[in-house]
Order: sequence, then C-alpha cells, then structure tokens
Amino acid sequence: GSLAIPVITRLRASEMVEVSFGVVNPLRAQRQADVDILSSGIITAPRTLANDPGFSAPLLVWTNLTIKTIEQSTASATSANTISVTLSFLNGIAFDPDLLLTISGLTGSVTSERRIPVAVKVGANGTSEETFDVAQCLEGLSSGCEDACENVTDTESCLYNCTADCQVHPWPTEMAWDQTAGALVLASERYTMLQPGETMTVSFNLTNPSLEQSSPEVSIRMTDVLPDWVRMDKGLERLAPLEIAGFLFGRMSQSTAAQGVPNALTLQMVVKSTLPPGSTIAILGLTGPTNPSGPIPVVVAASNNSAAVASGAASSGSTATYNSSA
Repeated sequence: GSLAIPVITRLRASEMVEVSFGVVNPLRAQRQADVDILSSGIITAPRTLANDPGFSAPLLVWTNLTIKTIEQSTASATSANTISVTLSFLNGIAFDPDLLLTISGLTGSVTSERRIPVAVKVGANGTSEETFDVAQCLEGLSSGCEDACENVTDTESCLYNCTADCQVHPWPTEMAWDQTAGALVLASERYTMLQPGETMTVSFNLTNPSLEQSSPEVSIRMTDVLPDWVRMDKGLERLAPLEIAGFLFGRMSQSTAAQGVPNALTLQMVVKSTLPPGSTIAILGLTGPTNPSGPIPVVVAASNNSAAVASGAASSGSTATYNSSA
C-alpha cells in the first residue's frame, strides 16, 4: 500500500514535519512493515524509515494463538521420538523469511546440535500446502495469475507467489536445533499465509535419553508478532514431550535365606509412565536360583486398583517367563 501526500505550501529544508493518518489493521498477524519515503517535484533518493521499537512499530499486528499443542510419539528411553507441534491462529497469520518461530525447552534429548529434518503441513484437513501451491502456481503461469487466483480463499498469497518458482515449497525441509537449550528455529522460505482456524503441524525427530525424566516446560515465541514466551500445551502422560518412561520406586525382598528351600521374592515398584497392554517388565540379576528356564507362577496386585501387570487376577495363577541363563 502507498499514500500520496500533496505539498500545498513550501516545505522548508531541515524543518521537522509530522504527518498523521488513520488505517485499519488487518485481522491476521503480521510483522512490522518496511516503509520507504521519496518525493517528486524535486526527485529525492528513497529512504527506508526507522521504525519505533516494540508494539509501536508500524503495521505490526500481534498474533492470537488458539492452538499451541506439543506431543511426542513415544516415551521409550533411547528411542527415536517424533515431536509434533500443532498451531492455529484466531485470525490467521502472514509468514515471511524474517519471521522466526522458536520453540524452546525440549531439554534432555541426545540429538546433537545441528540442522535436523522437519516436515510442515498446513491445512484444516491436513493437506500439505506444497500440493496446493504447486498446482495453483502452474495454473497461474499458463492462464494468468488473476484468473487462476480468482476463486482461491487465500487470494493475496496466491497472487504473491503465482509467478515464483512453482516447485518451491514455502517451508524448509531442515531447521536449526540447539541441544543445550532444547530449541528449534523455523522460518518460511517465502511469503505464505495461514488462514483463520487453519492448522499448521511441525514434525521432527529427536532421540530420547537413556535415563528417565519428566517432561520439561516448553514455550513458543515468534518474531515481532509474539514477542514474549508463551507456554505450550503438552500432551498428557506419556504423550508429553520428552517424558521418558522409568520407575519412581523399586524394592525387592525375600521370605527366607535358608539353603535349598522355596523362597518367595517380592517386588514392589511404581512406574513413572503408564505402560500399555503388551508391555513387558524385565527383572535382571536374579543369580543363583536352581529353577529351570520356563514359566513360573506370579501373584500380581496393584495398590491403586489399576489393571494387573500380568494377565489374569492374582487368584487365577498368572505366569511369567524365567530364564536361568540371563
């Protein structure tokens, strides 16, 4: 957008002039504008205006996040773990390469500091924006951008990118990863828009540590439009990012120390993360018993009425597998 201001009387050199005018901000979030000024009559060289800092920067519109969730695919120690970040903005947002999306606090991963692969999908129905943009752009190059973008919801973004390289996806395939801060930084490779209510999902893999840990607090910040750190909404229990499964408590006792007699061993344990059906608990270091390898009866009880670890109730004679050589 531009504004032409007529000079009615002489504008003297070195005199400070202040011009005020009103505009209506867009609903969608956007970074501050880069504004230039020049004149005719006497042709002046263009000058880029200095913007006031913070929220006073011209045409800066802050964002309103309605969805800011982060989840993981597994709580298993040492496993490859897919972290998924889902974002949605009340009135949409305009992304450009200078708008940095930073997520911080994913500490504990053993993934080293480097650029790591990332996948970005945009769309209320999960459709990749790459498919939409490429098809739309190719049509625009053959039939003219205005005709191609006429019935598209995001007309502005369509027109902006219509004559660009049609194969360029607006989002990168790699991003910077800071292991110490547990931070990732993502930016679009060209101008692109997210519509109101549309979701954006960012997925990447980290390697879980070998020791149990609680999920750290994770926050998000975006250049200009979200200047302060905002805490993200984490998945529950084992879906919380970098929640690594382990045991909060473990103790073992026996019924007798006599030689060559039956001995009842009792294990007490509290798991940190809920174990799904089909999981196995392994007890290592049981040296000395003369039992042959094979199934042995176990009695399982849970103090909080949770599901039994082994199949069946205690009175029905549940079994576990013993390996004398392990």
